[in-house]
Amino acid sequence: MVNVELAKERGLSEQTIAEIRGRHIERDQIEQEMASRQPDDVIGLRRLFKRWRANEYALQVLWGFRKNKHLHRDFNLPHCTCPKMDNEDALGTPYRWVTERCVYHGR
Repeated sequence: MVNVELAKERGLSEQTIAEIRGRHIERDQIEQEMASRQPDDVIGLRRLFKRWRANEYALQVLWGFRKNKHLHRDFNLPHCTCPKMDNEDALGTPYRWVTERCVYHGR
């Protein structure tokens, strides 16, 4: 879903808004594919995570913001075992709570 008020405030064109919609669809598809994988499919999930992160960066650029991984809510991804509430509180900062066994953020 595109925040239309923010899009107008930022002066985004209809073409850019359409691209943002497409990126949202792509993100949903990536997350669905992640959810359909087994948690022990480390290689497949990490490959999807790279795609997801690239998509998040593309969305930031389309919105006219700087690329900033500290604003990604990757702790909400399927199979992420990192603390949700703690990471929500730390969103926007360089700090993250991670679990060692997380397929995306662990070892």
